[in-house]
Amino acid sequence: MSAATHRARLKTILDAVTGVGQTHDYKRWAVKWGDFLDLFKSSGQVRGFEITYGGFTATKPYLGRRAKVLRVHQWRIDGYLGLDDSDATEKTLAGLGEDVYEAIDADATLQADALTVEVSPAQLVMDHRRFGSVLCNHVTITTETSEWYDPAS
Repeated sequence: MSAATHRARLKTILDAVTGVGQTHDYKRWAVKWGDFLDLFKSSGQVRGFEITYGGFTATKPYLGRRAKVLRVHQWRIDGYLGLDDSDATEKTLAGLGEDVYEAIDADATLQADALTVEVSPAQLVMDHRRFGSVLCNHVTITTETSEWYDPAS
């Protein structure tokens, strides 16, 4: 699996989690705040997740010019939910974050490619942010995926 395949798989995992709202497989931007907010609105509420690629580290655990290279890709998944204190949206997003975390951890397709590096979300952090003009609950999940790259092919 390449980084592009891992990105697509992470998006598929996100899409399968009930209640995540809009999902994007890259960091989204727009010139106008209204257009930006629309990228994350679901049923009139800011509710969505985006995946950002952070690059990879490469190691060659075996000697030789033609030895395979282990690439470990870094990913950041950010989730946003419009803050509504009366609706306890902080608890809702915390639950969604845990659901996404567990779905990544349990995914057999990502795990199958992790030959020597276990694929597991590394961290889940919650905070609050202004998202355009909307105060939101925010969750960040960081994770890694791995692949064997064969420079000879």
